Amino acid sequence: MSIDANARSGLSFLIASPRHLAKQLHETDRNTAHRKHPLAEPKNLSRSRGVKQKQSVKMNIYPEMAAAMRADDVARYVALLHEDFRYIRHKSNDSLNRDQMSALLGKVWGGGNRTIEDMRCVYENEDILVMHTRLKFKSGSREGAMIVNLKSDGKVITAESGVSDLT
Repeated sequence: MSIDANARSGLSFLIASPRHLAKQLHETDRNTAHRKHPLAEPKNLSRSRGVKQKQSVKMNIYPEMAAAMRADDVARYVALLHEDFRYIRHKSNDSLNRDQMSALLGKVWGGGNRTIEDMRCVYENEDILVMHTRLKFKSGSREGAMIVNLKSDGKVITAESGVSDLT
């Protein structure tokens, strides 16, 4: 069985030497180096302009926060709150500080008052964490809550939630 010249050229990668392949790859890289994928990260030019870089902080706190909420562990949850934390009540617009929030969570989470039916992270980066939860209470009522947490120094500094009755 013979292979014609056109078919042989298409199979050259099977019979080419490693040195020949390396040369071809290098030339391909050099010829396409100017092409960038549209979703590629832009180069950080701020260093060359003398702009101070942001310090790296713990970015993703959702896994720890979700674990604390599922375990009804108030102390673990409060450890994720900044010392200047404020919780803004969505209906009355008044606010609670970190200690007041800890006391409130102790009452709400204690004694199996509520069950988390579903919880997910909608979005998180170094500045914000947006979560959605569905809760069921002992009374039989169900609520959906969207919680927006603003972050500072890797901890939640402000939280506000919007709640909808699902019953």
